[in-house]
Formats: sequence, C-alpha cells, structure tokens
Amino acid sequence: MGVGASSRGSDRSTRSSYRGGTGPAGCGHDADRVECGAPVGGTSTREVVMKLVTTEEAPAAVGPYSQAVVTGGLVFVSGQIPLDPRTGSPVGGTFGEQVRRALDNLAAVLRAAGSSCDRVVKVVVYMTDMELFGELNAVYEAFFGDHRPARAVVEVAALPGGMAVEIDAVAEVAG
Repeated sequence: MGVGASSRGSDRSTRSSYRGGTGPAGCGHDADRVECGAPVGGTSTREVVMKLVTTEEAPAAVGPYSQAVVTGGLVFVSGQIPLDPRTGSPVGGTFGEQVRRALDNLAAVLRAAGSSCDRVVKVVVYMTDMELFGELNAVYEAFFGDHRPARAVVEVAALPGGMAVEIDAVAEVAG
C-alpha cells in the first residue's frame, strides 16, 4: 500500500461449495472457488457466491483473510484497527482519535464493498480498557449520527500491534 494509491476497491468473486458428508470441516481453494466441508453428518449441497473486497483506502489485511466479504446481500467487514492506510503506522494520540481512525478505515472498506455507514446493521467493538467506554460512545455517536445499528462492546486483554481498539461490522450492500 503506498502513497497515492487508487481509491477504487478491487474484488474477486469466489464460488464456495459446501458439501455435506465430507468429514471434518476443512478448506482448500484454487483461483476460482473455495471448497469447505460441512459439519460432520451434513448431507446438503449449496453454492455460495462470495465477493472478496480489497481497498488501498484502508490498511491491508495482515494475515490470511479479506478486508471484507460480500455474500447474500450483506458485507462482513473484518476488524479494523487504528492504522494509517497510507503508511501502515498506528495512529497515536488519544483513544478517541484511535476509535475515529478505526471507524474511518471501516467506512473505506464499506465504500469499496458498495455499502456505506448508514447501511450498517451490526457492529462489534473490541477494546482493551472499558474505562474508556464514554470516550468510545462520544466518537461512535458523532460518527454514526442518528443511525443506531446493533452493537456489542467487548473488553479484551490485547489486540494486534498493541492497539487499544478494533471494530468490525456487518452491513447491507446497495441493491
């Protein structure tokens, strides 16, 4: 990810077949599809079309996962932490500034997926210090305005890179 990166998101569509009776869940994929085993004892076969979302406007995934996946009219955004997408460096300053950066990264991934913050239906916030809950709420309310998606806030012992907050979300995609 570099300075001057394109604001256009890229995506890759993947067809996943979930086949029952294949034994323990296990996945493998090639360029066009991902095949995952259904729970033991399952017998049905169904095809799921997934669009993998990537944008340079948010920090790159740092492991074997996608920034987001679109399927079934919903976008599932992976946890966003307060990294500057141009430099990959943590955003310093206050907890509130870190929350805002994580939310801005979330918004960038939503845009790349064809959605927006006003289409978010569920948010999960992971934070390392519940004493900062009031500061979280102030930034969150300013960001979402009158929109009130379902939300869970979970205190955790640690987050990647020593971050104080991580935020993931599920949203509807535009029709």
